[in-house]
Amino acid sequence: MIDLDAVIVASERLEPLPSSVARLAALLSDETSSMRDIARVVGLDQALTARVLSAANSAALKRRVEIKGILDAVTRLGRGALLPLALGSHVKRQVSGAIPQYGIAEGELWVDAVTAALAVELMPSFVRIKIPAETGAAALLHHVGIVVLARFLDPDSLRYLQDAERSGGQGRVEAEQEILQVHHGEVGGLIAQHWALPEGIINGIIYHHTPDEHPDAVSYATSLAAVVAQLIARKPVSASEIEGMLKVMGLDRPRVMALCKAVYQQRHAVLQHYG
Repeated sequence: MIDLDAVIVASERLEPLPSSVARLAALLSDETSSMRDIARVVGLDQALTARVLSAANSAALKRRVEIKGILDAVTRLGRGALLPLALGSHVKRQVSGAIPQYGIAEGELWVDAVTAALAVELMPSFVRIKIPAETGAAALLHHVGIVVLARFLDPDSLRYLQDAERSGGQGRVEAEQEILQVHHGEVGGLIAQHWALPEGIINGIIYHHTPDEHPDAVSYATSLAAVVAQLIARKPVSASEIEGMLKVMGLDRPRVMALCKAVYQQRHAVLQHYG
């Protein structure tokens, strides 16, 4: 077991979000906010403005007229894609390093995050439920808790976790919960709370491995996004763990693999828009 108070303190010491991103998160979670309000906040951040315009024109390659105005760009992208783009550079700084405790190479966690966010963006064409706007941000951040939790894993804790996963037939979350009394989803939720992100994003992060414990659209869709990222990275996925999520989302294995293929084909181009 690790010092949970120390984990909380470490989560709260992460660099806060830029004010423009925090304001944008609040606006995007408010269904009464207008695209004009959102465009006004985006326009206050030059770097974000450039990313939004670049992404909007990439998504609009078949249009004859280049999108040059912020309002047109945010309208084109939609609410769901805007917050992941806004969070991009900040999150990239947090998750780009190697995390040897989890066997994660430099840049691997960042690619995983963008892959999951892209899966959410493409998901509406594959699933039968409506995907809430905050889901893309939850998917981008679904593994951010690993960054903090890894700092507290001593050799003994690591050995116990590995033994639990290998010989006990447990998944990572179950092993973390049993050995450490906290799992990386919960730590990610603490980080999202520290960043004052909306409750839907926080819950999506916490329950991305166990959406049945918080059965709403954000949790299920974030779970699917995480699974897509795992499959594309050729990491094992337990069929029994995702059976309930796939049923809720109205998916079978061929549809999941079709979504994976669509995400993989676009991932390289999308990565350059983040950070």
